[in-house]
Amino acid sequence: NITNITNLNNMNSFENNNIIINDEEEDGDDKAISINQTVYYWLILAALILGFANGLGSGLAMTLSSDIAPKDSRSRGHFLGIYRMFCDSGALIGSLLVGIIAEEFSLFSSCMFCAAASLAATLQALFCIQETLPPNTPTAKFFRKLLKCQSD
Repeated sequence: NITNITNLNNMNSFENNNIIINDEEEDGDDKAISINQTVYYWLILAALILGFANGLGSGLAMTLSSDIAPKDSRSRGHFLGIYRMFCDSGALIGSLLVGIIAEEFSLFSSCMFCAAASLAATLQALFCIQETLPPNTPTAKFFRKLLKCQSD
């Protein structure tokens, strides 16, 4: 329960440029976190960018899974259900694993683990997922032209 956000720049002096977030606990102990304002604004920007990317990524993952799902309705439902089960269990197990790595080793190690897992997933998607778009559609032609320009 965050009860008070105070800008010390207005309270103390023009040289102090920190934000203090007071967290009043039920037992009466107050704990304060001091964050430099510049860092605070960068953290908010990073959170906004990550939220936007998460929104794009989750829709993209569901679109890809529906593209590669079997066409008959019974198998399609089973496929999408199993896909969601793996995604949700991966989010649970991944969070626990990253927490354990951070506690046992360091926060840097857990960040490196996340980066390696992301790289492995990207490589798997690039080399293991087949193209489902028919080759003569305008969208396919556009992306082929785009990729050809990038490789030149």
